[in-house]
Amino acid sequence: PQRYKSADAVRSDLKKEACSVPLYNMTIQIWKFPGLSILVSGKNGKPICCEDILEAIFQFFDRVMMADDRCDYMKDDRLEHYRRAFLQRCEDSWRAVPSAEKAKGYRFVDLLEGQTYFWGLRLPPGQENPSYWVVDFGPCP
Repeated sequence: PQRYKSADAVRSDLKKEACSVPLYNMTIQIWKFPGLSILVSGKNGKPICCEDILEAIFQFFDRVMMADDRCDYMKDDRLEHYRRAFLQRCEDSWRAVPSAEKAKGYRFVDLLEGQTYFWGLRLPPGQENPSYWVVDFGPCP
């Protein structure tokens, strides 16, 4: 049987440093959208912890897209996929009734086309001294 950590243990894990070598600033790119970057910094001059990364990723994808964002990042051949992800997200919304969430419009998370399960971060392959990390998302297992 699968064992789950207690809430206290999870909170403790989130406070752990994100890397074995202290990182104070980090740039994360989304593999499907190389032009989009998420900037992460440690709080109060401390190294970045796991919670800082997850919070920055959430805040980035939770933003409502402006018209310019939609023009820049929503690819014509994927519009139907974005629309389906948007409608499903609105139906599943924890923050508002579906009609209120629909009225707010697309969020950056809709670019993930429903593949919103965080799989982790990795360094880009084939780079000796990479200046960024790549975030991977996929379907919920």
